[in-house]
Amino acid sequence: MKRILEISIGRDELGQPEECSWDLIPVVSSELTNHLDRDGLPKEGTVLQPGMILIGKIGKSSEYVTGRKPTKLEIQALEFKDLKEQFGCLWIDRSFYVPKGMHGVVTSCERNLNPDGTGTISIELDTAMLTDG
Repeated sequence: MKRILEISIGRDELGQPEECSWDLIPVVSSELTNHLDRDGLPKEGTVLQPGMILIGKIGKSSEYVTGRKPTKLEIQALEFKDLKEQFGCLWIDRSFYVPKGMHGVVTSCERNLNPDGTGTISIELDTAMLTDG
């Protein structure tokens, strides 16, 4: 059985479009985004389970303007918890997570973005490909 999900791409606290990406550091550990492509979309064939990130989205918080951003060296050198503690307030995790009770295999993804960066992402899941086991 096929199921199509439409997820919107909105604006962050600064009025800028949310950024879709697998790289959600420092607010989400990279271990939770291994199944996403560079645009934050799940790779085809990914088996989705409740609680997984379906679309990786990050937005800037109102503190971003005045806060000190991490350097590339800090991003590489600091442990994730320290990075999140120091710089996590600058961004907001706007990702869409797979809801409780939803399972499926990703069969396709399509971005439908407007010139201003907002829009929707359509993800097609095949729920019949999963078997209880």
